[in-house]
Amino acid sequence: MKLTDLTYIPPITPSPQPTVPGNSVPLTSGNGQQTADSSKIVYGSNAGNGGGIEYPTASNEKIGASELSGATKAGGGRRGGGSSGHGGSGSGSNPGSNPGSNPGSNPLPNGQGGPNPQANGSGGSNPRSNKQRGSHPLPNPKAASPGIKDSLKTTQNINDLHDKNGFPPLSSELASSARNSLISGGVNSLVNIPLSVGEHMASKAIIDRIEAQAAMPGAAKKNADGTTTTVDPAATEKQKIDARLEDSEIKTELMVNQILSINEGSEANAVSKKSEAPKDTAGRLTNQEKTMDGIEAQLQDLGTRYDLVYKPYEAPKSSDAPTDKSRMDAIELRHKHMNRMIKRLITLVESDVT
Repeated sequence: MKLTDLTYIPPITPSPQPTVPGNSVPLTSGNGQQTADSSKIVYGSNAGNGGGIEYPTASNEKIGASELSGATKAGGGRRGGGSSGHGGSGSGSNPGSNPGSNPGSNPLPNGQGGPNPQANGSGGSNPRSNKQRGSHPLPNPKAASPGIKDSLKTTQNINDLHDKNGFPPLSSELASSARNSLISGGVNSLVNIPLSVGEHMASKAIIDRIEAQAAMPGAAKKNADGTTTTVDPAATEKQKIDARLEDSEIKTELMVNQILSINEGSEANAVSKKSEAPKDTAGRLTNQEKTMDGIEAQLQDLGTRYDLVYKPYEAPKSSDAPTDKSRMDAIELRHKHMNRMIKRLITLVESDVT
């Protein structure tokens, strides 16, 4: 018999088994899907598009690799349709979605999340179902300043309104533009992180930061007799400014995430303070002022979309040279002014959905 008359059978070679990013163990029949532990998410690094997470303590040192709390905010249903103020028609999809509900699922190196349309500040459609999944309350820190407690309550009210379809998300293009304006504007002090807004607010890292601020020597403390002092009665003026700045930075970060949630839906990706943000008092004050510029631009846009009038805060004119204290006073008054606008918006939307 000739060799050419034989049927050729190619040799059988084992096919490579798929692996999961962050895990070198191949997926084989019987061993199930292998996913990297959420504890491998790197904190304090800004490498990659996802950015890193760093929460300074009272002395601006890193808190470290805090574990994420198991409590997360499940996304609620929402109306289709987009903004009516700037010609952007929404598609009913959520441009700020995370592909998975577990922040520790399939993390990439350097703390990056999985394939996330918001990692670079760009919008995208939500691969998840928009069915209402209910609302879970945010954790309540053991200690927090009155302003931060109020900010957390406002965040919870926004989450509850998502469950009632109160905030239709913007189109991907408009959501991306708004996000980039908040993150890249001013001194660029914020960074996208691979968590949704709800997951970020439920994380141990942010709760630890809130409680650390309340324990700072210069932090305000209300006594049993109704008087207000500081944690350490002998706190210096510098320590008082540091405590007020930390309080303001946390509230500002919460407010930016509130706006992103309103714009993009309950699964919007969160942002946090960059590890490279200034540590000196003057730099931190400038950071706050510039970030607030970006927030006020977004509040004006929200006013247009929801038929509310918002006028940016104007500090009283003074011929005196600005000091750290006077700048801090103006920042706190400005935050109260902006917070009133968000509460007015919540009241308006609540009346619309009930």
